[in-house]
Amino acid sequence: LTPPGLNEVIRLVASLGGYLGRKHDGPPGAKAMWIGLQRLRDFVIALEAQQDVAMRCV
Repeated sequence: LTPPGLNEVIRLVASLGGYLGRKHDGPPGAKAMWIGLQRLRDFVIALEAQQDVAMRCV
């Protein structure tokens, strides 16, 4: 399994921020990237909290 390329990561993060990536859409803007990074951060925080709880329950 190879890691995604930079363009794919940019589009994935931007999609978290509401970027649709349709045929005639331009590249993702700063706002979509910013919101996407915030949502990604929230997911990481939630995953870390879930793992912390799981470790305490064992």
